[in-house]
Amino acid sequence: MVVLQALGWLLAGLLLALACLIIYGFHPIKRWRYRKFPGPRPRWLIGNLLEIHTEGQEGAAERWAAEYGPLFLIWLGGFPVLMTADPALAKKVLARPARHKIWILHEGVEKHYEDHTLFFANGERWRASRAAWQPFFSRQSLQGHAAFMARSAEALCRLLGSAARSGQQVDIWKSVQSLTIDVVGINAFGVDFNTLASPETNGQEAPEEAAPLKPSAVAEPAAAAADKAGSRPRSLRSASTEALLGAVRTVFEVCGPAQPLFGLCFIFPEAEPVIRWLINRWPNSVFRRELWARQVVKAVGAELLHVSRQADAAAPAANGKPAQQVQQAQQVQQVQQQSVRPPAVDSGSFLANVGRHTGKTLDGGVVLDDAWATNQATTFLVAGYETTANAITFTVYLLARNPDKEAKLLAEIDAFGRDRVPTLDDVEAHFPYAAAVLKESMRLYAPSITLMREAPAAGPWQLGSYDVPPGTALQVSMHAMHRSPELWQQPLAFLPERFVSGSSEAEEVVPGAFIPFGAGSRMCVGMRFAEQTALLTLIRLYQQFTFRLLPGQVPLKTKVLITQGPIEGVHVTVHHR
Repeated sequence: MVVLQALGWLLAGLLLALACLIIYGFHPIKRWRYRKFPGPRPRWLIGNLLEIHTEGQEGAAERWAAEYGPLFLIWLGGFPVLMTADPALAKKVLARPARHKIWILHEGVEKHYEDHTLFFANGERWRASRAAWQPFFSRQSLQGHAAFMARSAEALCRLLGSAARSGQQVDIWKSVQSLTIDVVGINAFGVDFNTLASPETNGQEAPEEAAPLKPSAVAEPAAAAADKAGSRPRSLRSASTEALLGAVRTVFEVCGPAQPLFGLCFIFPEAEPVIRWLINRWPNSVFRRELWARQVVKAVGAELLHVSRQADAAAPAANGKPAQQVQQAQQVQQVQQQSVRPPAVDSGSFLANVGRHTGKTLDGGVVLDDAWATNQATTFLVAGYETTANAITFTVYLLARNPDKEAKLLAEIDAFGRDRVPTLDDVEAHFPYAAAVLKESMRLYAPSITLMREAPAAGPWQLGSYDVPPGTALQVSMHAMHRSPELWQQPLAFLPERFVSGSSEAEEVVPGAFIPFGAGSRMCVGMRFAEQTALLTLIRLYQQFTFRLLPGQVPLKTKVLITQGPIEGVHVTVHHR
């Protein structure tokens, strides 16, 4: 009798738990709160995650924008998100300085490190980080970066020239990734990551024996002083070239959306602390790969910071000018004279700007410590590597599919001269069509497909004709906006003329409908750096080569994690002009 009674209580408990789960899966209170917003009907428990999984985040958003209009509500499990692809509404959303919550599955030191990331930070921490980044991307700084970018592009051309002579097929995506990390290493940190050093590794798997990362060779006073003092290391020991490339790629491959347990945070948002506790105690293979990649990238970032401080301490001043100004002028002169690359992490580099903010205490007691400084280095390393590589790759793909547009680009390049190395002024003065080609490529394949913000936590806030509940997650779908037939004539066609000033196609462009790097105060701080790298690289490539797609790549399959990139790369044959 007692056993039957116990079984009865157990069954009743199970039925009660099942009933609670069923009710919870409908999220009745939340759905009532957001009942006035149009949008796709959510499924029990998982909301609209199935559509996102099957169609892709970009495809689903494009369909929903066409079906439900300028503002619609989607459900990521139990997490409501208001999404728009309307330029006017997007402008208001992007004026908000705060991002909505991003699930962070890390604890302890890793969480402290992630809290400093420019993309995720809010408030004073975000403002301080952005202030440290901005001087590096001023026009004066970009003038100096251009020569180094062109030299990295020339190194890539040598590798591609080998492929052209041998008839070797090339994954241009991997090749360009090697270039972009080289550009970031040289320009931001003064370090040569050796990613463009050998034709044998171009687009191939990394060899088992890997060369160490080396500082650039120098012949200028600051670096000589550092060598004499014995403070400047001869190589970066924290990772090999191939290990660094593998780690950076892994960061993108196994970030949040690729982590299966990440989805549970959306389905059961209230259980986030429990999910975080479990995965840190019993990490799955994806989480372990992410931790490995983070440790490699963090080790490189920490060492770059250390070398930067050594170089800064050893750098003398000249003629009353700060050492970093002297060094920057000497670096530009050296490259223009076909001399050596810039010195190892000089005091005029990105990290020197970061170092001037290190140690500050913000409102609320947050200290910009070494973990913060290291995070800025690794964020630049990761972000600068992927987004620019994707933009260049998509542009090569589109030009290969559209030979008439390629012919126009080649004509513009030939008018400038195939043997001349363009400066930043040259790019702005002589290459309007090249700039239009890049913009049109980023319209069709935006570096990031969504931008995230958060509605004010207090007080009513109106978006369109709707009152938005406080703290609501907001997203702008750049992918849907850039491909909307309401905003663009022939939205899926590759028409660079849309961005050529004075053309009939340009007159049809709706203001605010093209925002590949975002808008508002959180617009991508490295936008000009990325555009300049991409344009200089494309010009140097097409001064020497054309590319032909291998069969089976149309339409191109893409994936969206942190950024949008090709799933299997873009495979081409390289042809000398």
